[in-house]
Amino acid sequence: MIADDWKSLALNHLAPGLGCIIAFLMGYQAVGVLLLYYSAPLSTLAEVLRTRSAASLHAPLSAMSCVNGSLWVAYGLAVGDAFIWAPNAVGAVFGALQLLLLAIFPRTSSAIAVLQHDIREPLVDA
Repeated sequence: MIADDWKSLALNHLAPGLGCIIAFLMGYQAVGVLLLYYSAPLSTLAEVLRTRSAASLHAPLSAMSCVNGSLWVAYGLAVGDAFIWAPNAVGAVFGALQLLLLAIFPRTSSAIAVLQHDIREPLVDA
Protein backbone atom coordinates (compact mmCIF):
# COMPACT_ATOMS: atom_id res chain seq x y z
CA MET A 1 0.00 0.00 0.00
CA ILE A 2 2.82 2.40 0.87
CA ALA A 3 4.60 1.61 -2.41
CA ASP A 4 1.46 2.46 -4.39
CA ASP A 5 1.11 5.78 -2.55
CA TRP A 6 4.77 6.54 -3.18
CA LYS A 7 4.42 5.78 -6.90
CA SER A 8 1.35 7.99 -7.32
CA LEU A 9 2.98 10.78 -5.30
CA ALA A 10 6.16 10.58 -7.41
CA LEU A 11 4.16 10.47 -10.65
CA ASN A 12 2.08 13.49 -9.68
CA HIS A 13 5.17 15.39 -8.49
CA LEU A 14 7.42 14.61 -11.45
CA ALA A 15 4.82 14.75 -14.22
CA PRO A 16 1.62 16.49 -13.18
CA GLY A 17 -1.16 15.69 -15.61
CA LEU A 18 0.48 12.49 -16.82
CA GLY A 19 -1.75 10.44 -14.50
CA CYS A 20 -4.85 11.82 -16.25
CA ILE A 21 -3.42 10.96 -19.66
CA ILE A 22 -2.61 7.42 -18.54
CA ALA A 23 -6.09 7.01 -17.07
CA PHE A 24 -7.70 8.15 -20.33
CA LEU A 25 -5.49 5.82 -22.40
CA MET A 26 -6.30 2.88 -20.17
CA GLY A 27 -9.99 3.81 -20.32
CA TYR A 28 -9.96 3.84 -24.12
CA GLN A 29 -8.11 0.52 -24.16
CA ALA A 30 -10.71 -1.03 -21.84
CA VAL A 31 -13.52 0.33 -24.02
CA GLY A 32 -11.94 -1.23 -27.10
CA VAL A 33 -11.57 -4.64 -25.47
CA LEU A 34 -15.13 -4.50 -24.13
CA LEU A 35 -16.54 -3.63 -27.55
CA LEU A 36 -14.65 -6.58 -29.06
CA TYR A 37 -16.12 -8.82 -26.37
CA TYR A 38 -19.67 -7.67 -26.96
CA SER A 39 -19.45 -7.74 -30.76
CA ALA A 40 -17.79 -11.17 -31.10
CA PRO A 41 -21.07 -13.16 -31.28
CA LEU A 42 -22.27 -10.86 -34.05
CA SER A 43 -19.71 -12.45 -36.37
CA THR A 44 -22.34 -15.12 -37.02
CA LEU A 45 -24.92 -12.54 -38.11
CA ALA A 46 -24.43 -13.34 -41.81
CA GLU A 47 -24.84 -17.06 -41.06
CA VAL A 48 -28.09 -16.43 -39.18
CA LEU A 49 -29.50 -14.31 -41.98
CA ARG A 50 -28.35 -16.74 -44.70
CA THR A 51 -29.75 -19.89 -43.07
CA ARG A 52 -32.75 -18.18 -41.47
CA SER A 53 -31.84 -20.03 -38.28
CA ALA A 54 -30.30 -18.79 -35.05
CA ALA A 55 -28.62 -22.12 -34.38
CA SER A 56 -25.22 -20.44 -34.37
CA LEU A 57 -26.23 -18.04 -31.57
CA HIS A 58 -26.08 -19.13 -27.95
CA ALA A 59 -29.25 -17.97 -26.18
CA PRO A 60 -27.88 -17.85 -22.59
CA LEU A 61 -24.84 -15.83 -23.69
CA SER A 62 -27.06 -13.41 -25.60
CA ALA A 63 -29.41 -12.97 -22.64
CA MET A 64 -26.60 -12.46 -20.15
CA SER A 65 -24.82 -9.98 -22.44
CA CYS A 66 -28.00 -7.94 -22.56
CA VAL A 67 -28.53 -8.12 -18.78
CA ASN A 68 -24.85 -7.45 -17.99
CA GLY A 69 -24.68 -4.48 -20.34
CA SER A 70 -27.91 -3.03 -18.97
CA LEU A 71 -26.78 -3.28 -15.36
CA TRP A 72 -23.43 -1.65 -16.14
CA VAL A 73 -25.22 1.12 -18.03
CA ALA A 74 -27.33 1.81 -14.94
CA TYR A 75 -24.21 1.89 -12.74
CA GLY A 76 -22.26 4.04 -15.22
CA LEU A 77 -25.08 6.57 -15.39
CA ALA A 78 -25.37 6.58 -11.59
CA VAL A 79 -21.69 7.44 -11.14
CA GLY A 80 -21.54 9.62 -14.27
CA ASP A 81 -18.74 7.71 -15.98
CA ALA A 82 -18.98 7.50 -19.77
CA PHE A 83 -16.16 4.92 -19.88
CA ILE A 84 -18.57 2.59 -18.09
CA TRP A 85 -21.99 3.34 -19.53
CA ALA A 86 -21.16 4.01 -23.21
CA PRO A 87 -19.54 0.69 -24.22
CA ASN A 88 -21.95 -1.25 -22.08
CA ALA A 89 -24.89 0.48 -23.78
CA VAL A 90 -23.51 -0.80 -27.08
CA GLY A 91 -23.19 -4.25 -25.50
CA ALA A 92 -26.77 -4.17 -24.23
CA VAL A 93 -27.96 -3.24 -27.73
CA PHE A 94 -25.87 -6.04 -29.28
CA GLY A 95 -27.30 -8.51 -26.74
CA ALA A 96 -30.84 -7.32 -27.49
CA LEU A 97 -30.16 -7.68 -31.22
CA GLN A 98 -29.03 -11.26 -30.68
CA LEU A 99 -32.16 -11.98 -28.63
CA LEU A 100 -34.26 -10.45 -31.40
CA LEU A 101 -32.57 -12.70 -33.95
CA LEU A 102 -33.21 -15.70 -31.70
CA ALA A 103 -36.90 -14.76 -31.55
CA ILE A 104 -37.26 -14.09 -35.29
CA PHE A 105 -35.23 -17.05 -36.55
CA PRO A 106 -35.78 -20.05 -34.27
CA ARG A 107 -33.30 -22.90 -34.27
CA THR A 108 -34.04 -25.51 -36.92
CA SER A 109 -32.72 -29.06 -36.96
CA SER A 110 -31.43 -28.73 -40.54
CA ALA A 111 -29.36 -25.66 -39.66
CA ILE A 112 -27.95 -27.40 -36.59
CA ALA A 113 -26.98 -30.36 -38.77
CA VAL A 114 -25.22 -28.04 -41.21
CA LEU A 115 -23.32 -26.38 -38.36
CA GLN A 116 -22.30 -29.73 -36.88
CA HIS A 117 -21.19 -30.94 -40.30
CA ASP A 118 -19.07 -27.81 -40.77
CA ILE A 119 -17.45 -28.27 -37.37
CA ARG A 120 -16.58 -31.93 -37.93
CA GLU A 121 -14.80 -31.41 -41.23
CA PRO A 122 -11.03 -31.89 -40.92
CA LEU A 123 -8.88 -28.80 -41.24
CA VAL A 124 -6.24 -30.63 -43.27
CA ASP A 125 -6.91 -33.29 -45.88
CA ALA A 126 -4.91 -36.41 -45.13
